[in-house]
Amino acid sequence: MEFLFDLEVNEDWPPVAKECLILSRTIDGYRVEVSPFFLGGISVGDVLEIDDDGLGNALSWTHVKKSERSTVWVMFLGEHSYADEMSCLQELGCNVEELKRFRYISIDVPDASLLDKVDACFTHLNESQVGVAYPSLREEEQNSG
Repeated sequence: MEFLFDLEVNEDWPPVAKECLILSRTIDGYRVEVSPFFLGGISVGDVLEIDDDGLGNALSWTHVKKSERSTVWVMFLGEHSYADEMSCLQELGCNVEELKRFRYISIDVPDASLLDKVDACFTHLNESQVGVAYPSLREEEQNSG
C-alpha cells in the first residue's frame, strides 16, 4: 500500500510537494518497504503509526519501532557517470532507489557496520561532484542509547 506525505519545500527543494512511500500493513502499524527520497528520520523496516485522511494522505506519523537500517541520500553533481558508485553500493548489499532526472539516490544501508564502506564508495569524489546526507543514521542512535 502507499501513503502520500506532505513535504516542506525550501528554495525549490525537494522538487515535489509530496512523497509516496510504499508500506505494508503489520499488526503494529505500517512497515516501510523502500528507502524514502525526502522524508528524514525514516528507514526501510521502520514501523510507523500513521494518521491518514482515508484517501491515502498521511496527516501525521510516529515511529512504533525503528529498524537497524540507515538511509543515506546522495546527489551527484556535474555530468560524470556514477555507474561505478552504484555498483559499489550494490556489491555491499545496499538497496538503491534512483531519481535519474535529478541524479539523486536514496540508499538503504542494511547494517550500521557498512556505513564506512558506503562512504568509501564516494571518497574519490570531491564536494563539487557529490553531496551526501544522512537523514536516518541508526548507528548514532544505537551508540547514544
